[in-house]
Amino acid sequence: MEKLKSFEELFEKKVGGEKGLIASGERFLGVFSYKILPELERYLRTDLGTYRGRFKRPFICRKEEDFYAVVFLTTKPYSKRMVNLELCNRGDKPACRNLEINCFVLRDRNRGEVLAYVVPEYRFKEFEFDFCGSCRDLEFLDSLRRERFS
Repeated sequence: MEKLKSFEELFEKKVGGEKGLIASGERFLGVFSYKILPELERYLRTDLGTYRGRFKRPFICRKEEDFYAVVFLTTKPYSKRMVNLELCNRGDKPACRNLEINCFVLRDRNRGEVLAYVVPEYRFKEFEFDFCGSCRDLEFLDSLRRERFS
């Protein structure tokens, strides 16, 4: 068995640098740009900050069977559920490079709680995003209440 020297090497070997090849059950970090945020807000019936002129919204996602569970991130501590992005490969894309290390799970202002948005795979693939890299040790995100969309 080949021994790999680092987490990044394991990531590159496993997914080949392609977001579509991420293993089911593995979390990854991504960033939605301002171009797609209004469409996401309409689809998820939530507030992702576009009214304030937000340019991007980072998220952590996990593929499970034929859907994706998406958790949006913010620098505001409203939810008190902190996510350390040192547990994620932030890649070298401009959208990924300047993310704050300590983020919080975004609290859905319309629903008044912290959620994971469950989106069917075919629909999730319609939304363009910058793929940053895989994440590890963020199991607490699985305990968030889920809201399913079709």
